[in-house]
Amino acid sequence: MSLLAPWFLAGLLVLAPLLTLHLRRRRRRQEVASLLLWRELASAAPGRRRTALVPSLLLLLQVLIVVLLVLALARPARDGAEAGAGLAPQVYVLDDSRTMRATDVAPDRLTAVRRDLERRLARLPAATPVTVVAAGAVPRLLVAGASPDAASDALADLRATAPNADLRAGLTLAGGQLHRAGGTVTLVHAIENSAPRVERDGVAYAAVTVGTRADDQVLEQPIARCAPVATPAPAAGATRPAGPPSAGSPAAPPTCTVFAAVRNDGDASLGERLVVERDGTATASRALTLAPGERVEVAFPAPAGARLTIRLDSSTGTAADSATVTVPAPASPTAVTLVSDRPADAPLARALAATPGVTLRLIPPQDYTAADASTPDLLVLDRWLPDGELPAARSLLLVAPPRLPGGRVGAALADPTLSGTAAATLLLAGVDLDALAIDAGAARRTTLPTALRALAWAPGGPLLAAGTIPGERPERIALLTFDPQASTLPQLPAFPILLANVVAWASGGAADLAAAGAGDATSAAATDASAADPVILRASDGGGTLPGPPREWWPWLVAAGLLLLLAEWSYPRWPRRRESAA
Repeated sequence: MSLLAPWFLAGLLVLAPLLTLHLRRRRRRQEVASLLLWRELASAAPGRRRTALVPSLLLLLQVLIVVLLVLALARPARDGAEAGAGLAPQVYVLDDSRTMRATDVAPDRLTAVRRDLERRLARLPAATPVTVVAAGAVPRLLVAGASPDAASDALADLRATAPNADLRAGLTLAGGQLHRAGGTVTLVHAIENSAPRVERDGVAYAAVTVGTRADDQVLEQPIARCAPVATPAPAAGATRPAGPPSAGSPAAPPTCTVFAAVRNDGDASLGERLVVERDGTATASRALTLAPGERVEVAFPAPAGARLTIRLDSSTGTAADSATVTVPAPASPTAVTLVSDRPADAPLARALAATPGVTLRLIPPQDYTAADASTPDLLVLDRWLPDGELPAARSLLLVAPPRLPGGRVGAALADPTLSGTAAATLLLAGVDLDALAIDAGAARRTTLPTALRALAWAPGGPLLAAGTIPGERPERIALLTFDPQASTLPQLPAFPILLANVVAWASGGAADLAAAGAGDATSAAATDASAADPVILRASDGGGTLPGPPREWWPWLVAAGLLLLLAEWSYPRWPRRRESAA
């Protein structure tokens, strides 16, 4: 048994004036026939003594009322009940390899981490369940599901003695300590020990490096995109011929664009110049000023097939960071069919029609037939789904579906605020969803089929998901669990980029989009081949014991105090009623 608000016990001081009032209780007056007999008793009475406190039922009731109400305010609870009171669990995975002994961070890395975590734990509510994992050669639990104070005490036992740290195993052990959605996993590791790839399903994840960083500015990997070669529009009344354009048909030159982003991770403003080079010759440059924590996106045209080097020159005149990108060849036009009861000027139809290389066909749900699923490269179903299984389309985009075969669509999300996105995801390349706001009730709580994985999510469930099923139709499925028109997404620059990513993913395959996202198809394939399987963090995979439901006793104490208060109020009236009845 513990008290969640013990400072309210000071209310017991009210008992002092209560007892004083009973000591100075008033004398009762009684009418008698004569005082002659009492005079002799008064002369024989001993000297004056201090009045003793005579226990009475009324005093007992009043004391019990005060004690019960004060205890109710102090909120007594069963030990450990607060761990199940709905607060999100916090899991910390700490690198305890010998590299954490380095003193490039005063006094040393591990001590700095310990002090920082102690400050973080001190700010957590006392009821927050905290787990700390030491990711040594063999990961171990320092403390599991304890209070922040107990977790802070356990940090004193952390020593950097392991020759190496198995961060992957440490994260796997941390995932086994998550008991419900909404948990947070924080990995703190030395800058020399890179964090493994992590997939998160309803779990917030952050990787924090400790050590000296040469530069605070970061040049993110550029992305190159080319619109399909445009063919001449047919004359009025003519139909577009099937197949590729003839050799004599004039074609517009391909339009290619390179997108880059620069981030300032430091605490001071930075002045940078972004320079674009081709074969050692500068072809473009742009001056950038970044405030602390700011991210700036830059876009510039580029010729198809060119290999470009993009570098940052700092204000000191030295080259700070660089990256290469290969501009791909133009893609083939993509046929997209949108099944929607909304007009052609609705945001979704407008954005798809404006996507480079897309030929859009808009049909209402009542005119849809099974044949409409087999012809396009991408079938988009807007807030509607045909009966039975999913259509046998090549690729499928579901927008706010009323149901989901293999999964489930439930009630509206209580909090549709974006809380996390998957890292290094092809569909989110170049997409910034920080300004996304969704109307209340617009997003539904969705249980995903096994083939889909969440790419962006709110505290109660996924907002964007995608998956690939080799050899099946549809082979690629993307899912948006909310209606874009009930959000700020159509007003964001991320909306056309997201749809362009979906179209490229659906039509060109994962390899083509990987080449666009990584800048070089060969290096991207090599990276994917050499990378280990990601660590998957799911709250549903928790291996620990979920703390029992909270059992706070204050409602019962308040009820008992009110009953006693009623008894105390009625107690003096009982003798009067008896006298009046007599």
